[in-house]
Amino acid sequence: MLSQQPAEVLECIVDELDGREDLLALALACSRLHNLIIPEHLSYRRVVVSVYFQPFFDLILSRADLARRVRELTIVNTTSNLVVPRGHAFRRQFDETSLLSEDDEPDAAAATDVGPRHPLDLPALIEDALRHLVRLRRLGFCGKIEQLPFDRILAFHHEQLEGLALDSKEGSDGMTEGTSRPYGAPPWHLWKLSGLRSLDLDIRLGHTYWNPFCDLLGRSPMLESLVMPWFDPGPITYASYASLPPLSYLKRITVREANLALDGDALLSHRIYTFLNDHPSLQEVVWKGRAGYPTRMPRLPEAKRMLNINQAHMLELLRLHKSNEYVVFDLDMVIITNIKLAPRWSWLDLSSIFPPSLRALYIVELQDDIESNGMLDALAQSFENLEELHLPEHGSHYVTKRFKPLHTYPPTKFATRLEIIDEGVRRPKVGELVGRFVNLRSISGVDAGLDAQTLIMVDYKNSNSLPMDIDVKTFLQMSRALTALRTQFPKLRHVNGWCLDTDLAHSVVLTFAAADGLMRESSTRVVLTRESIRIHYAGTVADSQPVPLQYKRPNPILRGEL
Repeated sequence: MLSQQPAEVLECIVDELDGREDLLALALACSRLHNLIIPEHLSYRRVVVSVYFQPFFDLILSRADLARRVRELTIVNTTSNLVVPRGHAFRRQFDETSLLSEDDEPDAAAATDVGPRHPLDLPALIEDALRHLVRLRRLGFCGKIEQLPFDRILAFHHEQLEGLALDSKEGSDGMTEGTSRPYGAPPWHLWKLSGLRSLDLDIRLGHTYWNPFCDLLGRSPMLESLVMPWFDPGPITYASYASLPPLSYLKRITVREANLALDGDALLSHRIYTFLNDHPSLQEVVWKGRAGYPTRMPRLPEAKRMLNINQAHMLELLRLHKSNEYVVFDLDMVIITNIKLAPRWSWLDLSSIFPPSLRALYIVELQDDIESNGMLDALAQSFENLEELHLPEHGSHYVTKRFKPLHTYPPTKFATRLEIIDEGVRRPKVGELVGRFVNLRSISGVDAGLDAQTLIMVDYKNSNSLPMDIDVKTFLQMSRALTALRTQFPKLRHVNGWCLDTDLAHSVVLTFAAADGLMRESSTRVVLTRESIRIHYAGTVADSQPVPLQYKRPNPILRGEL
């Protein structure tokens, strides 16, 4: 019935949809809705732009139809010495976005010590442009925002916002938590928000903001995603911390380890632990901060994904298991990072900490002297149903142990000697993993013989120049190598980010891990065909414009050389 409505009615219905995923689902319903939504309504729904990219704000001021489309906007305070082409203006995430108003003149901008000249009326321009975004639902700011009229922007939009993100980029790295300065006084209208579905406060606040933070959460009972700020510890006598509201719809949370440490603010740590313990709806928990804190691990009966588990977490989980206290029950995915100290546990202990049904295991970093053959054998014994296994990219230490028969008189087959072969730091071969884990679909951190091909794609992604060294011969070499790998291991779908389940005769695709280290379809991808190369950015439907490959003519033979 919906597809049979007049175009005017369909336009009104589509305009009322705020969720980008809902819009995509509707576009897949029938060809008529697809032809209406994809070219006309999906672009500009989600925009990530530099604070200095003046063409975007000028465009919003002059095009009311485009301003009405914007539902999600992230403004990034980029540095003045990074420039990329204007063609990538609305197709990059923060870590890849460096868009300046003078991006048409990168050489002139790079030649000056002070960088490009920024417009003097920038705050007024941004404020005027954002007032035209009448259907804005999610707003984000990355970097320092002192020069922006942030409070006035929130005052205009706070009644309709469903999501807010503040990322000061100070103290977000766990190694700098102890030295970064506090965020300062947050805007007054921040504490007036209500009805939020997502709240990302990756900032550092004083302990006096704890109660306003709890009040803000109390006015958003339908909150689904939360990134908690890092609160400075308060005085020991400060006993008026409010309790966190239950938030029974919360599915994802990021917690600062410093605020859950046993040696930190005892009352604040207790408030957070009480909130997390036995939470009825939490499915994903991300631990963020410097490794090594003695951390309490709450009981998470509904958790499916635990990210950034470090050495302290492993020891605490093992201690709880020995005390017959079960913390996790039905985990689907685990990311282990910052395993730098000599562990006081064995890899076989993972079978007692995590359920045998574990489907995905990511090991981000290991100490070099951890023997990895034993690790792989223990993992294969504990988690035989693993489908995704991602090992450290730099490799790890491998030792082969075998018993060598001794020549004795009289000869006997029982006389053997243990021989240890130290292979040094390396990456395992693909066959070493496939032979141990029969259900593997995705692996990384292995030696697949594709290092040269990967380097070509990475160089193009990191540079903004034409692919002078990439031609059809490059594509054919990559296609043949990936086809041979898929033929040898037919169950594999992804190897070191390379996609094996595509039409390799037509295109080859290299996927780059997202910020959390996961290989997802929504991650940034470089797509190479016989004719062109392009970058598909996360969060977009339309790729960047394909860049034609350079046709290399053969060198002419001069008459004198014949």
